Parts: sequence; structure tokens; C-alpha cells
Amino acid sequence: MKVKEALLESFGMLKERPKFVLPMIAPLVLGMGILGLTFVSGVPITGVIPTGAVAPPGWYLPVVLALAVIASVLSVLIYGMYPSMVKDRLEKRELNFKESFHFAYHKFWSMLGANLLAVVILMAIMMAIIIPFAFTGSSVAITIGTIVGIAVIFLISVLFYYITPAIIMDDLKALAGFSKSWETGKKNYLFTLLILLIPSLIIGALYGLLIGLPTSLGLGTGYLLGLMIPYAVITIFVSTWMYIIMAYAYNDLKA
Repeated sequence: MKVKEALLESFGMLKERPKFVLPMIAPLVLGMGILGLTFVSGVPITGVIPTGAVAPPGWYLPVVLALAVIASVLSVLIYGMYPSMVKDRLEKRELNFKESFHFAYHKFWSMLGANLLAVVILMAIMMAIIIPFAFTGSSVAITIGTIVGIAVIFLISVLFYYITPAIIMDDLKALAGFSKSWETGKKNYLFTLLILLIPSLIIGALYGLLIGLPTSLGLGTGYLLGLMIPYAVITIFVSTWMYIIMAYAYNDLKA
């Protein structure tokens, strides 16, 4: 399979069956809610409170943590629906949200375990890269280390890209799904890197243009909240496309 085919065919699925978007709304609405609360509370978008800034209100941390936990659990289930939904589409069946959620529900702990293992590995690598730069005491060195670390973990995350479709489509446990994703990503590294990178760059560019840039310019909270609406709508479609790409590509690569 070529990169162009994976991107266009998966986009064609989304265009033909817009219902693919519906499950993605819930986790992204929660994510937008967290972002909105951050704006309202006055916490800088980077999550770092600069010198002289007013501390966030007492409700901010517990509310955001609660929403983050709910969003994380829901995301595992929702993202786990897409492999079976894509399979339904490829086999010319109607999308069955109830059945797809059922599959994801019964594979929840496997998906959670495999993805947590991937996160732990990536964070350990990130820390191993950043800590030597931090010891220099130079802010420039720390910035360089952070950029290098982000680039490295993104390149390694390619190997974990197929965890969810492997667990759902091949009915695997956590470690088996983790291993299958690693093997598939390694054998098809450049292809997987590109199909992951392209939608990620689109989402990143949207964030920078609609959220990051206005924030850095010091625009008011009302203006930023207004920009969140188009950002959320476009992000829902691009994120849905991304998960369709993932499942569509894995279905072909495993054949």
C-alpha cells in the first residue's frame, strides 16, 4: 500500500460515511472543555505559571484532573471502536456503533495496558534525553534537549501506532498487541511515519494558528473561546480521519 492510497481511501470512507465522526465528538468535547477551563482560569496555555502570575483558582486542578481521567478512559473505548467500524465498511456492512463499542469494551484493559506501556517507554526515553541537558543549567540547552526529545519520541511512537487496531482486529492481549504493533511498524516504518505525520501536522498547524498564535498575541478570553469552535470542529474531522487511516492501513498490512 502507498501513502497516497492510505490517505485518500480513508478520507473517502469518512466522506462517504460521515457517521464515522460521531463517536469522536465525546472525547474531543471533553478535551475542548479542559482547554476552555484553562482559558477561563487564567492558567497559561503552556501550563506553566510565569513569575508574578495569579495562581489558578482552587477548583481548577481537581476539576481538570477529573475531566482528564474521564476523557482518557472514554478515549480508549472510542478509539477502540474505529478498527471494527473500518472493518464493517470494508466488508460493505452498515456501521454498528453498539457492536463496535462492545468489542472495544471487552478489550479495554488490553488496550489500556499496551498503551500505558508505550507511554512509559516514551516518557523514560524523553527523560533520558532531557536530563543531561538540564544539568547544564542553560535554558538554551534545556530547550534544545526538549526539542530533540520530542522529535525522538515521535519517531519511536511510529512503532506503537498499530497497538489499538492490532488488539481489536486480531483479538490480542496487551503484550501481544504491543509486539504486533512494534513488528508491523518496524517492517513498514517510512510508510507508517508518513501516515502518522501528515494528519498530526495538520492538527498541530491548526492548534498553532487558532490557539497558540492568538494566545501569544495576548488576545482576550472571549476571542480565544470563539476560536475554539472552528478548531474543535476541524479537529474532530481530522482526528476521525487519523483513526480511520490507522485501522485501514493495518488491515492491509496484516493481510
